[in-house]
Amino acid sequence: WGPSSLFLPPSSLLVFSHLFSEAKEEFSCDLLLDPPGASDQDEEELDSDHLIFEFSEKLLLPCYNLQVSVSRGPCNWFLFSDVLKRLKLSSRIFQARFPHFEVATLPRAEFQHQISLSQVLAPEEIGEYVCRPPATPGALETVELVRYQPELVQLLGSEVVFEAWSS
Repeated sequence: WGPSSLFLPPSSLLVFSHLFSEAKEEFSCDLLLDPPGASDQDEEELDSDHLIFEFSEKLLLPCYNLQVSVSRGPCNWFLFSDVLKRLKLSSRIFQARFPHFEVATLPRAEFQHQISLSQVLAPEEIGEYVCRPPATPGALETVELVRYQPELVQLLGSEVVFEAWSS
């Protein structure tokens, strides 16, 4: 064991990854349609045993767990502008090619509030969005988001792997 053994060989591949612990079939929770209860306990135990891994050779886009609707629980979302930059597409072309991807709008103040409560983001990452001055004073700024889906992640150049986990 020398100092050189602590470094990776130059030919090694750097892999970035996200880990989500959500159900494979559905990436959200709808409390109005399916309120929590004793009958759901077995399903929750089964769903909690699945993990989703995302691997990529590129730096992963930030993913935010946000609640964009009162009728639906929090879901994972990408900033739409980040997705458009990565895919090198305009908003119109993206929505024409991929109409099945959900795009939502959230007031910037609400977006800032939700990410400031996040325990996942580092303070400098939160400051990147919270400290940004408004483009036009008095104007209601919004943030466009696109919902996390494995198909979208694959378009962004990542591989999504579903794995069973047992303790």
